[in-house]
Amino acid sequence: MRRMKILSALVVALLIALSLALPASASIPQIPNSTHRSVYRFDYITAAAAGLNAGVEQRRAELEQKYGIHIRYDVDHDGAASIGTGALATLDAVLGYFTPSAMRELSNYWLSQTGSRLTISFVYSPFQRYTHQIGGEVLGSFNPSTAVIELYIPSFADNVFISGESPLTIMHELGHAFHFMVADLYGEDRLRRQWEALNDGAVYTGDINASEFDPFTFVSQYSTFSYEEDFAETFAHAFVRHNAGQGFSNYMTLPQGGISPLGRKVNFIERLFPLYFSNSGEMVQNFRRVWYAPIFLDYGRMRLSGDYTQYIGFTPPRFVMRSLLGKLNLELESYQWITQIGGWIITDANGMNYAIFPGGTAFVFRGQAP
Repeated sequence: MRRMKILSALVVALLIALSLALPASASIPQIPNSTHRSVYRFDYITAAAAGLNAGVEQRRAELEQKYGIHIRYDVDHDGAASIGTGALATLDAVLGYFTPSAMRELSNYWLSQTGSRLTISFVYSPFQRYTHQIGGEVLGSFNPSTAVIELYIPSFADNVFISGESPLTIMHELGHAFHFMVADLYGEDRLRRQWEALNDGAVYTGDINASEFDPFTFVSQYSTFSYEEDFAETFAHAFVRHNAGQGFSNYMTLPQGGISPLGRKVNFIERLFPLYFSNSGEMVQNFRRVWYAPIFLDYGRMRLSGDYTQYIGFTPPRFVMRSLLGKLNLELESYQWITQIGGWIITDANGMNYAIFPGGTAFVFRGQAP
């Protein structure tokens, strides 16, 4: 048995990137007025007190049965669940890409190794923003000694722009659980050697702050950090980024023709599925969708493209909106979560319209909001 270790998913949160019409000199350090903050907090406490715990418990039990896993979550000081049913709906959809049958087999593997089924635990983040890497947050971790995936969610006091309940974070940590299983059964040295050969000479930086990377080789900046994170990131992005606006097939083939190193990594992971799961057909089909996912999504006056749209089709993460507003020096007039883009459309008191996404990417546009 190889040496076990904990791998933390240090996913770099994107800093606010206002484009188009926002002046370069705009100030962005202040929090909106206290009225909006109080209303936002009051809504959540009231909802929890209204008895959402029963709904959360019912969904938790359903998903445990469906996927053969354990699910845990923190409880607030007043006894309210730290997550809503929306977080469990996101979890259900993401695990569904991997398929219930494959999840049960993966969970059974970890049961055989640790005596416990794969556990997904929503916990308030023990990390303070900026105490690790500049601009970075720890969003999740997988501990192979206990078979526990921890997804770090923000509390009322956190100044965070994205949550560990995000689709990419859930799938990234699941990628670690799958990777550890494969490394044990396939052979870690063999797996590492074959994977690193796909890089065509590119090496891992070991530096979370590395700002440049070849998108034809690595799916994200974080994937350049290490072999293990590269595997989990490629796994996660290929599963999750399959809607219009999320695709990255333009980097999976080379401009001069042929499959790129990134494309070969995606294919490598796909070939592993039938080796370890008795019924992998649906899972492979879900994984292959990334090859055909449209790169752009046109919505109103915006053209969207990239992993900041990962919440398309999902509910918004709790408390993140408050933190994002805290970085914009504006008087809030109205806002609405738009499922079709996985972000908020916001209008300020001056009639300026913003599209803001979990993670910190933001656009400002003139004219009527879509």
